[in-house]
Amino acid sequence: MGDLSLPLKGKLRVPKHLEYGASIKWNGRTGGTIYTNTGHYLKFDMAKEFGGEGRDACPDEIFFSSLASCLLTTFLFYRRDLRFHLYSFNVNVKGEMKLELKRYKVSRVEMEVEILVGIGEEKKASRCFKLAEQTCNITGVVKQIVPIQYKLRIKSRGSGGEELDVKR
Repeated sequence: MGDLSLPLKGKLRVPKHLEYGASIKWNGRTGGTIYTNTGHYLKFDMAKEFGGEGRDACPDEIFFSSLASCLLTTFLFYRRDLRFHLYSFNVNVKGEMKLELKRYKVSRVEMEVEILVGIGEEKKASRCFKLAEQTCNITGVVKQIVPIQYKLRIKSRGSGGEELDVKR
């Protein structure tokens, strides 16, 4: 994809520097809780394949989910300026890890993205997706290691609420 001119026409402002942090507390079993410096928490567990209880998402699931959630939030950031009706944005992410030299490496990442917008707003949604795909910081790091395959489908909602497939 070619470079899309940034910033957009609006007044989107972003900080030049961001810093995030988290602490981890072991649960005394096979997992624990992540506590972010912004006051949120997320439980995790070791995968059953490695002797964990599988009570919560394993770190690999959280990692691949972070790719999809970063893509969504980046899309939502640009949508504020492009101004179009967004009815849904769904991502199914699949990642593969292969054992190489005694450690697992990411070998494949695929994201199936389905976006539902108002009639006539498909081009705006496509542009917004391209911006998000190009500038999402977490997927950008992963793309340095392995390509991310995207399957994008944009649909529009008709006046009667029906969905019209406009791009595969």
